Amino acid sequence: MTEDRRIMDERARLLARPLVAAVDTAGTEMLFFSLGDEQLAIEVRYVLAVAPLPEVTPVPDLPPGFLGVVNQDGGILPVVDLRVLTSGRPTDPGARILVIVGEHRRELGLAVWDAERIAAVATAHPTQDSALIRGVLDGQRVLVDGGALLRDPRLFFT
Repeated sequence: MTEDRRIMDERARLLARPLVAAVDTAGTEMLFFSLGDEQLAIEVRYVLAVAPLPEVTPVPDLPPGFLGVVNQDGGILPVVDLRVLTSGRPTDPGARILVIVGEHRRELGLAVWDAERIAAVATAHPTQDSALIRGVLDGQRVLVDGGALLRDPRLFFT
């Protein structure tokens, strides 16, 4: 698939999504974290663990966004740069924390700069920036859609 085609497909997906007035997140607990100067949040129900980022082993020919794999508790866990998946641009080096996400098992590691805190949040304002973004909290913190992240076809390859 060419880069132009990928961009067009992503735009079509974004435009096909229904518009909503607000994302009902009132009282939902979120993990707040950062990627460089970007502030993000993800629902705690998708976060299985937060740990220091171990050495990432690069793997040849991985799709964009994959940094490599880590050995996590005896299992191999793929690690991604979330910023590449949401905006197409890589995060500056500096990730120190591994946020392990999944629904029923460890599925993916997010390399982040800092995991700040867990807090309940108010309603998020919707955005159409990316299929992986549910909205914006407090006008500045991007709410990552954990379910969409775990189902993102870019994270599955053969």
